[in-house]
Amino acid sequence: VMEDAQLVETVNSYENGRSFMINLQYIIFLLIFLIGFVATYLAMRSRVSEMAIMRSLGTGSKRVFLIFFLEQTILAVSGMVLGIIVSFAYYGEIHLQEILMVALFLVFFLGGSVISILQMNKKNVLKILSTAE
Repeated sequence: VMEDAQLVETVNSYENGRSFMINLQYIIFLLIFLIGFVATYLAMRSRVSEMAIMRSLGTGSKRVFLIFFLEQTILAVSGMVLGIIVSFAYYGEIHLQEILMVALFLVFFLGGSVISILQMNKKNVLKILSTAE
């Protein structure tokens, strides 16, 4: 038999832990957004000249953005699907909440990618092409 004081203490401890986990979740999503930004920025930095050549040959900046964004999306979705398959193979089941968390990861990662690609796409084409590598 559990006493009232012990029950109240257990419930309070549970609520504090739950509140901490919810706050931690927001921090993790912010970190995922930043990781998406940094990873895409580093990948795109080595391809700035490729982006500049595409734009100098007449490809519009929107189309260049879509090409590089689609590339990042394919990579992120491939990783997401592979992660779900490995998780299913290891645990034998997948819950809807896990799929939703992976989808949120994808949204935040691609959000960071969008900002990074937009920043790279704003650079001056002539300045990039005239700079010696």
